Amino acid sequence: MVRKLRIDKTAEILLCMMLVQACSIHYVPAPPLPGYAAPPLDSAGRHPATGETLVTVDVVGEQARVDRIVGRQQLQQAVFSGRGRYGTPSLVPVLQTVPVCQTPCVVSLPPGDHELKFAALDPASTSTSSAFVRVGDRPLLVRHAMGRTEDHTGRMVASILLGSLGFSTLLAGGLVVGIDSQLPPERQGIATAGWAVGGVGLAAAVASVWLGLTSATVVQPGATATFPVDGP
Repeated sequence: MVRKLRIDKTAEILLCMMLVQACSIHYVPAPPLPGYAAPPLDSAGRHPATGETLVTVDVVGEQARVDRIVGRQQLQQAVFSGRGRYGTPSLVPVLQTVPVCQTPCVVSLPPGDHELKFAALDPASTSTSSAFVRVGDRPLLVRHAMGRTEDHTGRMVASILLGSLGFSTLLAGGLVVGIDSQLPPERQGIATAGWAVGGVGLAAAVASVWLGLTSATVVQPGATATFPVDGP
């Protein structure tokens, strides 16, 4: 009984560690600031809209879709329990954006502070980040090195499922070994099966711990540099 309680307590501690790690966000340093490099775009014939400024937008190393963030909202989302009842509602953040362009590009923006959102055009890429840009009355070059966001929700779910199976199997194997030790010598012999089941459960539990500890969301901010269009 003491051994069973110890196993249960260890499983609870490991599960709490995995959930804390899985629900956390791991921030990594931003990439280096981009240097001055004018993209191969001809803006000589371009004229800004009245009261606006021409802004050249370029992304280092890849092409990106650029949107301008114009607002933020938190929408209330009801959670349906499946039994005709609604659970505790949750707040879902929603960005209000206006499409700007695909890099490299030249756009016309009004003077002031703007928050731009960058997302890689490559569907396989996790590159996405945002930047605050201050536009004045002089043409501007904006160069952005994108960060990334890696969501490991699938790994977290696999960790929970594998951990449930692993710890249950490990407990079952320990119980079989414990029962075998209480049997008369002539009836013993199931301990080998118990150790085998426990070994499988231990392997699954270790794998679930590794998945849980590596399932945190990884966020890397981008890096942005601005220059006058005629050079730094």
